[in-house]
Amino acid sequence: MGVGLRDARTELVLGRSAGEDRRHANHLSRPRGATTTGRLEVRRLRAAELFAAVVTVARVAPADFFRIASTFIEKHTVGNERGIPVVRPPAGGEAYLIARIWQWTPILELKRGETYRLHVSSIDLQHGLSIQPLNMNFQVLPGYDYVLTFTPTQVGEYSLICNEYCLIGHHTMTGKIIVKE
Repeated sequence: MGVGLRDARTELVLGRSAGEDRRHANHLSRPRGATTTGRLEVRRLRAAELFAAVVTVARVAPADFFRIASTFIEKHTVGNERGIPVVRPPAGGEAYLIARIWQWTPILELKRGETYRLHVSSIDLQHGLSIQPLNMNFQVLPGYDYVLTFTPTQVGEYSLICNEYCLIGHHTMTGKIIVKE
């Protein structure tokens, strides 16, 4: 995993001065053998300024995740962008993101300053979720519900890309999170 999210117990903390954040970042838990370079620390702090996140993982059958996520998408769809539903989950609520061959669906429209629980899973192959420009990376496997509890703190559009090769159309697997006031 990247940018300070080292394991399911790590939480990025907001609200400190830059100096305090640097000192705090040096004490985040790391896997054995991991080191923190000045450059990695800067990226970690940049991500902390934009999102605060905690990750948990649970087992779920791909068909069950798809059913739950599809129900969520139908209930909260507010538009459509190039055939992909745009979904506005309730502020502070649950959101679902499906990874499947060459597509992240839906496009999420979130409110700045609200905490969401984003459920992410694959229904077919191993994928990798990379949130840009944050450089936050998560492995996404079928049969697992990865729950990212996070608070978007900056308005803007964040690109989602797959960073695990998923066959011939891998380069087209993109998505989007839109954060509004």
